Amino acid sequence: MDSRYRLLWIVFGLSLCSCQSVLLKIYGIKNLNTLNEDLIVKTARKYKIPEQQSYVLDSLFYKKIEEYRASESDAAKNRYQPLQACYYDAQGALVSFQINCYAGGFPNLRWNRNGIFKTFVPKQQAPLDTLFNASQHLSHILPLSGQANPTISDEDYIVIVHWSVIMGRQSKRLIRYVQRNLTLAKEARISVYYVNDDFALMYR
Repeated sequence: MDSRYRLLWIVFGLSLCSCQSVLLKIYGIKNLNTLNEDLIVKTARKYKIPEQQSYVLDSLFYKKIEEYRASESDAAKNRYQPLQACYYDAQGALVSFQINCYAGGFPNLRWNRNGIFKTFVPKQQAPLDTLFNASQHLSHILPLSGQANPTISDEDYIVIVHWSVIMGRQSKRLIRYVQRNLTLAKEARISVYYVNDDFALMYR
Protein backbone atom coordinates (compact mmCIF):
# COMPACT_ATOMS: atom_id res chain seq x y z
CA MET A 1 0.00 0.00 0.00
CA ASP A 2 1.29 3.47 -0.84
CA SER A 3 2.58 5.10 2.36
CA ARG A 4 0.47 8.21 1.80
CA TYR A 5 -2.71 6.14 1.69
CA ARG A 6 -1.64 4.16 4.74
CA LEU A 7 -1.86 7.37 6.74
CA LEU A 8 -5.36 8.03 5.46
CA TRP A 9 -6.37 4.49 6.40
CA ILE A 10 -5.19 5.15 9.93
CA VAL A 11 -7.30 8.28 10.08
CA PHE A 12 -10.54 6.84 8.79
CA GLY A 13 -10.20 3.08 9.08
CA LEU A 14 -11.31 2.73 5.48
CA SER A 15 -9.82 1.77 2.14
CA LEU A 16 -9.89 4.58 -0.40
CA CYS A 17 -12.56 4.74 -3.06
CA SER A 18 -13.73 7.59 -5.28
CA CYS A 19 -16.42 8.97 -2.98
CA GLN A 20 -14.12 8.72 0.04
CA SER A 21 -11.42 10.61 -1.87
CA VAL A 22 -13.87 13.48 -2.32
CA LEU A 23 -14.65 13.34 1.40
CA LEU A 24 -10.97 13.57 2.27
CA LYS A 25 -10.59 16.64 0.07
CA ILE A 26 -13.55 18.30 1.79
CA TYR A 27 -11.83 17.72 5.13
CA GLY A 28 -8.74 19.44 3.70
CA ILE A 29 -6.57 16.33 3.80
CA LYS A 30 -3.69 16.56 1.34
CA ASN A 31 -2.41 13.91 -1.04
CA LEU A 32 1.24 14.95 -1.24
CA ASN A 33 3.60 13.58 -3.85
CA THR A 34 6.63 14.78 -1.92
CA LEU A 35 7.22 15.45 1.74
CA ASN A 36 10.49 16.72 3.15
CA GLU A 37 11.85 18.54 6.16
CA ASP A 38 11.70 21.93 4.43
CA LEU A 39 7.97 21.52 3.86
CA ILE A 40 7.45 20.52 7.49
CA VAL A 41 9.39 23.57 8.70
CA LYS A 42 7.50 25.86 6.33
CA THR A 43 4.12 24.44 7.37
CA ALA A 44 5.00 24.67 11.07
CA ARG A 45 5.79 28.35 10.58
CA LYS A 46 2.51 28.81 8.70
CA TYR A 47 0.61 27.20 11.59
CA LYS A 48 2.35 29.57 14.04
CA ILE A 49 4.27 26.85 15.85
CA PRO A 50 7.17 28.44 17.80
CA GLU A 51 10.42 27.25 16.25
CA GLN A 52 11.91 26.23 19.61
CA GLN A 53 8.89 23.98 20.25
CA SER A 54 8.88 22.25 16.85
CA TYR A 55 9.84 18.57 16.77
CA VAL A 56 9.33 15.36 14.78
CA LEU A 57 8.21 11.93 15.93
CA ASP A 58 10.50 8.92 15.88
CA SER A 59 8.90 5.96 14.09
CA LEU A 60 9.92 3.77 17.06
CA PHE A 61 6.92 5.34 18.81
CA TYR A 62 4.65 3.23 16.62
CA LYS A 63 6.79 0.13 16.98
CA LYS A 64 6.29 0.45 20.72
CA ILE A 65 2.54 0.73 20.22
CA GLU A 66 2.60 -2.56 18.31
CA GLU A 67 3.52 -4.27 21.57
CA TYR A 68 0.11 -3.31 22.96
CA ARG A 69 -2.08 -4.19 19.99
CA ALA A 70 -3.08 -7.59 21.38
CA SER A 71 -3.55 -6.66 25.05
CA GLU A 72 -4.80 -3.06 24.77
CA SER A 73 -6.08 -2.73 21.23
CA ASP A 74 -8.35 0.29 21.79
CA ALA A 75 -5.62 2.29 23.51
CA ALA A 76 -3.13 1.33 20.81
CA LYS A 77 -5.55 2.41 18.08
CA ASN A 78 -6.03 5.77 19.78
CA ARG A 79 -2.30 6.36 20.09
CA TYR A 80 -1.89 5.70 16.36
CA GLN A 81 -4.02 8.71 15.40
CA PRO A 82 -2.20 11.48 13.45
CA LEU A 83 -3.77 14.35 15.42
CA GLN A 84 -3.35 14.25 19.18
CA ALA A 85 -3.08 16.59 22.14
CA CYS A 86 -1.66 14.78 25.16
CA TYR A 87 -1.61 16.54 28.54
CA TYR A 88 0.63 15.01 31.22
CA ASP A 89 0.75 16.15 34.84
CA ALA A 90 3.81 16.69 37.05
CA GLN A 91 3.97 12.97 37.81
CA GLY A 92 4.02 12.17 34.09
CA ALA A 93 0.51 10.71 33.99
CA LEU A 94 -1.82 11.34 31.04
CA VAL A 95 -4.65 13.54 32.37
CA SER A 96 -6.28 14.79 29.16
CA PHE A 97 -6.23 13.22 25.71
CA GLN A 98 -7.67 14.65 22.50
CA ILE A 99 -7.56 12.75 19.17
CA ASN A 100 -9.08 13.21 15.73
CA CYS A 101 -11.32 10.13 15.71
CA TYR A 102 -13.21 11.29 18.82
CA ALA A 103 -13.69 14.89 17.66
CA GLY A 104 -16.37 14.27 15.05
CA GLY A 105 -17.72 17.08 12.90
CA PHE A 106 -17.96 18.01 9.22
CA PRO A 107 -16.32 19.63 7.27
CA ASN A 108 -14.04 20.44 10.24
CA LEU A 109 -13.27 18.33 13.28
CA ARG A 110 -15.05 19.70 16.35
CA TRP A 111 -12.18 19.90 18.80
CA ASN A 112 -14.21 21.98 21.23
CA ARG A 113 -17.22 19.67 21.25
CA ASN A 114 -19.11 20.12 24.54
CA GLY A 115 -16.75 22.97 25.45
CA ILE A 116 -13.89 20.67 26.43
CA PHE A 117 -11.25 23.31 25.57
CA LYS A 118 -12.86 26.00 27.70
CA THR A 119 -10.87 24.96 30.77
CA PHE A 120 -7.24 24.13 31.42
CA VAL A 121 -6.59 21.24 31.58
CA PRO A 122 -9.11 20.43 28.79
CA LYS A 123 -11.88 18.07 29.76
CA GLN A 124 -11.44 14.44 28.81
CA GLN A 125 -12.30 13.51 25.24
CA ALA A 126 -10.57 10.22 24.36
CA PRO A 127 -10.13 7.52 27.04
CA LEU A 128 -6.97 7.91 29.13
CA ASP A 129 -4.36 5.16 29.05
CA THR A 130 -1.02 4.21 30.56
CA LEU A 131 0.77 3.14 27.37
CA PHE A 132 3.17 6.08 27.70
CA ASN A 133 3.98 8.45 30.52
CA ALA A 134 5.47 11.86 29.75
CA SER A 135 9.09 10.68 29.90
CA GLN A 136 8.43 7.70 27.63
CA HIS A 137 6.55 9.86 25.13
CA LEU A 138 9.33 12.47 25.06
CA SER A 139 11.92 9.76 24.42
CA HIS A 140 10.39 9.34 20.95
CA ILE A 141 10.57 13.03 20.03
CA LEU A 142 13.45 14.34 17.93
CA PRO A 143 14.62 17.92 17.29
CA LEU A 144 13.54 19.21 13.90
CA SER A 145 16.24 21.78 13.21
CA GLY A 146 18.55 22.53 16.09
CA GLN A 147 16.09 22.57 18.99
CA ALA A 148 17.18 21.31 22.39
CA ASN A 149 16.43 17.70 23.22
CA PRO A 150 13.17 17.45 25.19
CA THR A 151 13.68 17.08 28.93
CA ILE A 152 11.58 17.03 32.08
CA SER A 153 12.43 19.47 34.85
CA ASP A 154 9.87 20.94 37.23
CA GLU A 155 6.88 21.48 34.95
CA ASP A 156 3.35 21.30 36.25
CA TYR A 157 2.25 19.99 32.86
CA ILE A 158 3.79 18.70 29.66
CA VAL A 159 1.69 19.09 26.52
CA ILE A 160 2.58 17.08 23.43
CA VAL A 161 0.70 17.87 20.22
CA HIS A 162 0.94 15.51 17.24
CA TRP A 163 0.20 17.22 13.95
CA SER A 164 0.57 16.39 10.27
CA VAL A 165 1.14 18.30 7.03
CA ILE A 166 -1.09 15.80 5.25
CA MET A 167 -3.97 16.53 7.65
CA GLY A 168 -3.99 20.13 6.41
CA ARG A 169 -6.31 22.58 8.11
CA GLN A 170 -7.42 20.00 10.66
CA SER A 171 -3.88 20.16 12.08
CA LYS A 172 -3.95 23.94 12.01
CA ARG A 173 -7.25 24.05 13.89
CA LEU A 174 -6.05 21.66 16.60
CA ILE A 175 -2.91 23.74 17.13
CA ARG A 176 -5.01 26.89 17.39
CA TYR A 177 -7.31 25.34 20.00
CA VAL A 178 -4.35 24.13 22.05
CA GLN A 179 -2.65 27.52 21.94
CA ARG A 180 -5.81 29.35 22.96
CA ASN A 181 -6.38 26.86 25.75
CA LEU A 182 -2.87 27.41 27.09
CA THR A 183 -3.76 31.04 27.80
CA LEU A 184 -6.17 29.74 30.47
CA ALA A 185 -3.36 28.07 32.42
CA LYS A 186 -2.40 31.26 34.29
CA GLU A 187 0.58 30.58 36.54
CA ALA A 188 1.10 26.90 35.68
CA ARG A 189 4.56 25.89 34.46
CA ILE A 190 4.05 24.17 31.11
CA SER A 191 6.35 22.74 28.48
CA VAL A 192 4.76 22.36 25.04
CA TYR A 193 6.04 20.23 22.17
CA TYR A 194 4.52 20.36 18.68
CA VAL A 195 5.48 17.09 17.04
CA ASN A 196 5.11 16.43 13.33
CA ASP A 197 4.30 12.77 12.71
CA ASP A 198 4.13 12.57 8.88
CA PHE A 199 7.37 10.64 8.38
CA ALA A 200 6.80 8.41 11.41
CA LEU A 201 3.36 7.38 10.16
CA MET A 202 4.32 6.96 6.53
CA TYR A 203 7.49 4.97 7.02
CA ARG A 204 6.89 3.04 10.22
